[in-house]
Amino acid sequence: MKGLLKAKFIFPAIFIGSLAIFLAHLSYTKTALYSDTRFYYSYTMSWVKDHDIRLNSELLTLTGTEPLTNSQGLAVNTFWPGVSVFWIPAYWLADNFVNIVNIFGDFLDNGGTSIVYQIPLAMTSVFFATFGLYLIYSILKDYFSKKTSLLATVTLFSTTNLLFYIAVEPLTSHAISFFTAALFVYYFTKHKNDKNYYLILGFLVGVSGLVRVLNSFLIIIPIIQIIRNHLKPNYAKAALDGLKLALALAAGYLIGFSPQIYVWKLFFNEFILGPSWGYGFDFKNPHIIHVLFNSQNGLFTLTPIILFSILGMILFWKRKKELAFYGLLYFLIQLFLISSWAVYTQAGSYSIRMLVNTYPLLSFGLAGIIDKYKNQFGENKTIITISFLSVLNAVLIIRYLLLY
Repeated sequence: MKGLLKAKFIFPAIFIGSLAIFLAHLSYTKTALYSDTRFYYSYTMSWVKDHDIRLNSELLTLTGTEPLTNSQGLAVNTFWPGVSVFWIPAYWLADNFVNIVNIFGDFLDNGGTSIVYQIPLAMTSVFFATFGLYLIYSILKDYFSKKTSLLATVTLFSTTNLLFYIAVEPLTSHAISFFTAALFVYYFTKHKNDKNYYLILGFLVGVSGLVRVLNSFLIIIPIIQIIRNHLKPNYAKAALDGLKLALALAAGYLIGFSPQIYVWKLFFNEFILGPSWGYGFDFKNPHIIHVLFNSQNGLFTLTPIILFSILGMILFWKRKKELAFYGLLYFLIQLFLISSWAVYTQAGSYSIRMLVNTYPLLSFGLAGIIDKYKNQFGENKTIITISFLSVLNAVLIIRYLLLY
């Protein structure tokens, strides 16, 4: 087993294994188009099939009910379109494949919702999520050994709800959300000397926000960095330089996030849909204990490795205080927002799915814990422990599928 613990084996195995799990689950459910997935799928289907964003027929087909419409008669979709954009190439290829095959007879359903269309989209999400894991591994190698970095990356995948949202239900937005957050962290840590660093950072935050709007709070990290770097004795010049960088950051964000602004304007005739995004927040009464510890889907209850990752940030603080601070701050911001949201229960979520965008930053703490554990107990016991936690996570996923 130790001989197989190499990046060239692990990441292809994650991709192939995740796809196999998805196909096995699909063979039982017969479709992956349920719950929120239908609303993301409707964007992609409409863009490729009809070359527009009139979702009336798509939402009727996918949900079985007449959709709500605005004053212009357009079906309203309150879900974010980011993951749908990532799916366009795969859906286009699937649609053309079906059309080519059907030249020789009506062999395949060309309605746009069959598994022939669903599988390429799942492959897309699995690929990007796996690539996100590889980016995390690449970042961690700058602070830990290759072995520790790889063990931490595998642990992040196999012992958390990432396994569920990459392998079991990749047609939700969470696999791509994780990827966009990982890409942001990768660029933030490894490309500080790039000419248009803040413009690109802003764009990456915008794209991540396009996938899930709450991901937009990643922008707090480069804002703090700009402020810290430009609090200098020569206040006027430093402030002017900082303002230029902040404007570049804002411009990049608006470019990346602009499709969401267009959708809001089209459906609701507003450039910004307010802070609630259809539900609402109660910032005076956050349900933090429920989110972390409830028995059905509490973050620490079902994925306790995230608790250890947070504790591990204390160890990582000694290596890189700045990154540890950003990781803890971003997690606390997301925890507060989700705990304050009207849908803080996360419905049928396996663990708290909306927090997967914090995992790329928390991976530093996870690597710190694994590094300390490996040094104290040895590599063999570390691998055995990770294997046990992975099996336990798989059992909890099966329990969730059977009960919920």
